[in-house]
This record gives sequence, C-alpha cells and structure tokens, in this order.
Amino acid sequence: MSGNPANGSDNAATDANRTEPVRSGPMATTPQQHHHNLPDPDDTMNIPSPCINVCRLDAATGLCEGCFRTLDEIARWSRHADVEKRRILDAVDRRRAQAPVAASALRAEQAR
Repeated sequence: MSGNPANGSDNAATDANRTEPVRSGPMATTPQQHHHNLPDPDDTMNIPSPCINVCRLDAATGLCEGCFRTLDEIARWSRHADVEKRRILDAVDRRRAQAPVAASALRAEQAR
C-alpha cells in the first residue's frame, strides 16, 4: 500500500481530493480553493519598482517624468499584489511608447 498511512490514502489522487486546510489561520484554504483564489502571498515574485530616482510629476499629464506612473500608483506600489504591479508596468510601457520625445529628453538629461 502506497500513500500516507497517517491519513489512510492509497495514492496522490486521494490526497488531492482532501478538504482539510492547506495551512491554518485566517488565510487557510482547501487544496481546491488554493488554486482558484488570488495569488498566494508566498508565491509572489516581489516585482521591483520601475522608479529610476527621477521623481518629478508632470503637471500636464499627472505622471512621474522618471517612471511614468501616477502619484497613486507610486504611493500604493508596495501594497499591490504582483498581478496589479504587472498591470501597472504594462501601462507604464504604453505611456513611454506614447511619449518618445519626453523619454528622449529624460535620457539626455540623465546622461549629463
């Protein structure tokens, strides 16, 4: 007989169908719930901030001239889940592409 004798299982399929929590406490989930909820905090990649230490807000656009994020995106960065950080980084990429002249001027200023 294979499997875990402590819980009487014969195979991994039986273990996968169990309903006891994967972990204890307020974040406890069953194996079935675990894969369908938001990303587990233990599974995040901790995406780094796009900040390049050129921190000036453009009054016309409301975006930081260095990282192309809004003030709200900057302020909440450390509290966002990785999925939200990726969404912001996608928006930053679009904003940079739409502002090539501003980006070129910024690179020239940084090179001085």
